[in-house]
Amino acid sequence: MGGLLGGYTITTSSTIMAKTKTVKIKKKAKPVKKKTVAGSKNMAIDFVMKPRNQSQLRKDIYATVTPGNKKYRKYLLPSSFGKKYGASKKTLKSVTSFLKKNHLKVSTYKGNVILRVSGKTRDFNKALKIQMVYAKAGSDTFTTSSKTPTLPKNLKSVVLDIVGLSSAPLTESTKQTKQPKQPKQPITPKPSAPVVQSKPVDYSHHKFVDTYNVGDLYKSGHKGQKQTIGIITFSKFNQQDILDFWKLKTEKVPASASRLSVKKIENGGNWDGYSETTMDIEAAGAIAPSAKLKVYQTDNTDLGQLNAYAQAVSDNQTAQLSNSWGKSESQTTFEEKNHLSSAHYVQAMDLVAEQAAIQGISNFSAAGDNGAYDDMLFGGTEKDVDFPSGLVYMTAIGGTTLPLTDNNGNQVVTKQRAWSWDYQYPMMNDYFAKSPKSLTTESWMNSYMVGGGGGFSKLSYTPAYQKSIKGVNTYKGVSMWRNKSKGARLLAYNDALTPSQGKGDSRNVPDLAVNADPMTGYNALMSDPNSYRKHQQSGIVGGTSVAAPQVAAMSAVMNSGMKHRIGFWNPQIYRLAKHHDSPFTPMNDTKDNNNLFYTGRPGTIYNQATGLGYPDFTKLFKDLNK
Repeated sequence: MGGLLGGYTITTSSTIMAKTKTVKIKKKAKPVKKKTVAGSKNMAIDFVMKPRNQSQLRKDIYATVTPGNKKYRKYLLPSSFGKKYGASKKTLKSVTSFLKKNHLKVSTYKGNVILRVSGKTRDFNKALKIQMVYAKAGSDTFTTSSKTPTLPKNLKSVVLDIVGLSSAPLTESTKQTKQPKQPKQPITPKPSAPVVQSKPVDYSHHKFVDTYNVGDLYKSGHKGQKQTIGIITFSKFNQQDILDFWKLKTEKVPASASRLSVKKIENGGNWDGYSETTMDIEAAGAIAPSAKLKVYQTDNTDLGQLNAYAQAVSDNQTAQLSNSWGKSESQTTFEEKNHLSSAHYVQAMDLVAEQAAIQGISNFSAAGDNGAYDDMLFGGTEKDVDFPSGLVYMTAIGGTTLPLTDNNGNQVVTKQRAWSWDYQYPMMNDYFAKSPKSLTTESWMNSYMVGGGGGFSKLSYTPAYQKSIKGVNTYKGVSMWRNKSKGARLLAYNDALTPSQGKGDSRNVPDLAVNADPMTGYNALMSDPNSYRKHQQSGIVGGTSVAAPQVAAMSAVMNSGMKHRIGFWNPQIYRLAKHHDSPFTPMNDTKDNNNLFYTGRPGTIYNQATGLGYPDFTKLFKDLNK
């Protein structure tokens, strides 16, 4: 899995029971506040304004993607959004006047909902009646406010949120970077254990093209020309790795540096998680060979992420955005309550996503790589989904596994299925039984708790586009991992795969799924961070964080053959999925088709492991272009 980049987790005595050994699990840690921040230190925050006519905004978003509506595909420019839905000139003047009186500088993103405010710490302390301090949670040291900000009475009713008072690391990449390492000591796995491939397998982007029927679009001349794919990321990358990857004989796509541009937000991020940015760009550029890519490279903070989206939406140069970073919704709520992020951060992100949708920007987000248990990385044992993929105006991309053969020539996975590594459990059980010291928290997470994210959001309501879909808000699950004691939070592997059924009442995640399993993954090429081809090597990668930019690239491919932007995907794809000739193949099998809990059900067109299923992109293009 992707490395933990600030999840505020520390090891405690709580445990998880794997089949062969008990290992420690990490739990959430509240921040411990330390010394005050010097008043002369520069800082920046956002004032997020409450929109006007938000209920009408949401209706108009649906109108832009409803055939026959007079507003169909008539998207707004950022300036038009600002005039109709952003804060009024009078409101902006009041807020700006207050801030400038306190010696703070103000700039406004197009759309009039986000104001970037900068200045000295002492001026922020005085204006907002706060005290900025250094704090520590886990291994991370950052700045935050020891007090809740206070605004004048006339501003409280117009300001939705103040973002950026905490500089705590926000999130992590959702990537599963490579196939699992094989044990140093050889073992004899059960015949069904796919330790290695029995014959050479195609790991190039052509596998995606062939699996999801993209070739006919290429033949029609639709390759992403005149399109730009926006990549939201918190880490830097080596440009030469990208160009060298595109030149590989297996990929053979245009490798011009002119395809790439970088927009640095705040401090422009760092090198933590650079492999994520690298494979996002490589994957998107390979799938849409004629498209350009604009990388919004930002800091791993709540301010950094919000402003990356705000800048992309303000620029309005990309008809599709992809984000492969995320964290569990439970962790998101925990951070809001403990001043590790702003108090209404989810609402602020949702508002920017709504602006993107009304401008015709398609927004894609990786659904996560810990199956139904997205909070595991942060110390939670309950089922959870990833943020921001669970937002209503995001298109959440889940994961599948393609047919797979083991080293003995046995077909382990006979057809495309929901991604989890339960098909490797027999091999894992044998290995850890023979090498019990190898079963650490990290090895357990990276071996057993792997799969495509999906389930029920705790933060978002059931959107209108999901309400009439068979399978939404009902589920069938297989209880491989079960809470045995709430007090001790023990889990145990259950060989019986006990089925259960139930209902939900919120946003269902994901929306669709494509291949994300590293065992059936894709090529990637990267060097040491901040280097020129130093130790450059290729590898096989996967994860929903590869899937998300691939689908965003397909949005660019299809947009290159459209007169107007596709716009907000979700209402359109759910509507099409109800047709008898749907461009999606539902993954309805109950057996061998789960994301560590949720599975398919015969007769439905949706499940929480794979959403609507996997797409036929040529058919989807034709349906969207009618």
